[in-house]
Amino acid sequence: MKNDCVSREGIVQAIEGQNITVLLTVKSACAACHAKGMCGTSEESDRSVLAQNVNHEKFEVGERVQVIMKEELANQAVLLAYLFPLLILIATFIVMGLCCTNDLINVLAALSATALYFLILWKFKKKLNKKFVFTVTKIYNI
Repeated sequence: MKNDCVSREGIVQAIEGQNITVLLTVKSACAACHAKGMCGTSEESDRSVLAQNVNHEKFEVGERVQVIMKEELANQAVLLAYLFPLLILIATFIVMGLCCTNDLINVLAALSATALYFLILWKFKKKLNKKFVFTVTKIYNI
């Protein structure tokens, strides 16, 4: 694995040609905490991702694999999914606060602007799926 990539271990769920569906276990930051048993807030969830078999390796359902994404693309995904919506929410709330004194209207406008942003992202889902590509490689035990 290269230093300019982000990777995560997963299990092959399905194989369709060069497209492989991989099940990833996503853990919250609390999952690694030494006190997670005390507070009970640690969370884990399973997510499926579609990865490309660019090296044309042979995989089997149930096999443990490494899912890789370029770090640059991972950073762009964080910007699109977290930072931009937060900025839109805050900016809309501030601008509406200058124009309107009703807090309910300000909050609704900020939430509506953020929802509109996510609707636009959803409309460009096919284009984004072509850009944000996961690749899959075997895990070799030494």
